Amino acid sequence: MEKQIKQVAGYVRVSTMEQAESGYSIDEQVEKLTAYCKARDWNLTKVYKDPGFSGSNINRPGMEKLVSDAKSGYFDTVLVYKLDRLSRSQKDTLYLIEDIFNKYNVAFVSLSENFDTSTAFGKAMIGILSVFAQLEREQIRERMTMGKVGRAKSGKSMNWVNAPFGYDYRNDQMFVDDFKASIVKRIYNDYLAGISITKLRDALNEEGHIGKNVKWSYRTIRQILDNETYTGITKFRGKKYPGTHQAIINKETFEKVQQELSRRQIYYAKINNPRPFRAKYMLSGLLQCGYCTANLRIEQSHTKHGPHYFYVCYSKQ
Repeated sequence: MEKQIKQVAGYVRVSTMEQAESGYSIDEQVEKLTAYCKARDWNLTKVYKDPGFSGSNINRPGMEKLVSDAKSGYFDTVLVYKLDRLSRSQKDTLYLIEDIFNKYNVAFVSLSENFDTSTAFGKAMIGILSVFAQLEREQIRERMTMGKVGRAKSGKSMNWVNAPFGYDYRNDQMFVDDFKASIVKRIYNDYLAGISITKLRDALNEEGHIGKNVKWSYRTIRQILDNETYTGITKFRGKKYPGTHQAIINKETFEKVQQELSRRQIYYAKINNPRPFRAKYMLSGLLQCGYCTANLRIEQSHTKHGPHYFYVCYSKQ
């Protein structure tokens, strides 16, 4: 009776951080999987790749294609170099193995851990190892959060390379750009003098949108008026810390502008909005980003069913 050769699908994944720090490259994983299949006399039909994707979830193009092909019966075995290449989430790991691979008669083999789910021992070990993969993921997340908190407490900017208008970002620090800072001060002073954001925008653009390579927008000026970074503080997850950067606006001026922003919002909402609540949108001014605490803004996209509105963080871009 002729021996049936296994039809194997390889899966490789690496995040940018892992590739940079550990040399855990895609090519190295592919090389190991190829050598393993050759030694076992297996046919490596295809290698599914997800370069630069985190293992915290399975929303990755390579993984999605792997799942689709597994359901279609294109292979009978999935091979990875290490269990956490599949996923660092215990829930996702068990979902893939129990609800996808086992359901469609696909064996799962991990080269480093030396087991496969076609054996009783492999089925028992997969649950144990996925627990440790999940633990590792939680530890990484905890270390990253602690690092960000430490950065904020030290006064360093949480805007990373995208410094607010008026500052330059150099050597992990923010430095005042005197020319741009003068424009920021002008915006604050003119707004307190009664000039609307729309007229401020038009005036700056008529003067050649000085200080910017693109035209000033209403949104940009509104962000400047609402950015407490200009008072010399740094914010992270709702907490404020003294920043190492120089303030452009004093706290008294900033607070006056916030009061004026609220007053005008209430005034114009009463005029333009017939609904009983003050803001045009129910959650306006209430939602904040869970990472940088910046206010969320509403954006619109167009679909075949009409306009679609959604909230995004001001710092996204």
